Amino acid sequence: MTFEPGGDARIPNQIGPSGRKRGGRPEPGSPQAFTMAIVQVGVVNAVLLTVAIVAVYALEVVDPQTGVWLVLGAALVGGVLMMLVLVGHRRRRAQYARSPQGRRAAGYPSADHHGSPGGGERRAPGAWD
Repeated sequence: MTFEPGGDARIPNQIGPSGRKRGGRPEPGSPQAFTMAIVQVGVVNAVLLTVAIVAVYALEVVDPQTGVWLVLGAALVGGVLMMLVLVGHRRRRAQYARSPQGRRAAGYPSADHHGSPGGGERRAPGAWD
């Protein structure tokens, strides 16, 4: 977990503009990336549902009793997309937490800190750096 300079350590997930890479894209697994993905899926879902509703009820391309299934299918596709985003984000966050950068951000020593997991020297518990 990283904190913005001057942030309150009791408030988790304080990741500000520093969570962005060069080029404006957020780091994979960051809260900014998650927010961006949720918004993108929401827009796609809204477009799918709007097209389905307009096609069924406004343009009457199909019978409205049959078109209900088309609208439900569009909603199901949107729900599946949202679940894929959520599962993928959780997977990336877990992968980051296992990485050396994630371990450092959480306050644990990384395995490559001094070349070995133990650092090659004996230290008192809690004296990592």
